[in-house]
Amino acid sequence: MPRRGLPVWLSLSTALVVTPGCIPVLSPPGRVDVGFGVRPAARAPKDDKPSDPKKPLPTGPVAPDQATAGLLVGKVAVGAHLASAFPNVAMPIDAGAGYVFTDVGLGDRKLHGLYAEVTPIANAGDWWRVLAGVHGEVQFADRETKQPGLTLLGRVGIEAYDSVAVGGAKDKLLAVGGARGQYSYGGFVEAGAHRMPGGEQALLFLAGASFRFPASAGVLLPFR
Repeated sequence: MPRRGLPVWLSLSTALVVTPGCIPVLSPPGRVDVGFGVRPAARAPKDDKPSDPKKPLPTGPVAPDQATAGLLVGKVAVGAHLASAFPNVAMPIDAGAGYVFTDVGLGDRKLHGLYAEVTPIANAGDWWRVLAGVHGEVQFADRETKQPGLTLLGRVGIEAYDSVAVGGAKDKLLAVGGARGQYSYGGFVEAGAHRMPGGEQALLFLAGASFRFPASAGVLLPFR
């Protein structure tokens, strides 16, 4: 009985990956956020004792008698978003979901999780728009901390945007492929309540930059 070969799509994908100078690209319409902020002194889960700035930041679940001083926070989020999907359409609302990484204390506690967001368009012009809505997150620290972290933030963003709908062969960089949707550059501010995995509670204030990208598929040849 003759052996069956690999599926055509798998053969082509493998060939593109191993060919020098070829970079396959495939992405949904989405958005990337990079932000930094401040988390004021946190309150321990079952006690209202004041924070001790000299006390080291706990690495595991927070004990009832522990609280931490104010900390810097870094955040990176990437996800699929509705307002990135349709070119030449004035969307009345953006909704999205994806992965979020939060670094509390910039190296002390690293949290991985998921986010969901709904932000109606509050105001807009021909090339800019303001979005205001709600951003929620569920975060996990490690396997030992069974109680997940929760974050609920109000969010306001402003962005300059444009539409793109291209396909086929394209100059020396994009050999073949296409992109369809909207892209943008902008900034955001977020503020709200944050509960760490384990129960530690605090307010959270963030600001940063956001980049929206359209759905795209193709092969990049940056070294040709």
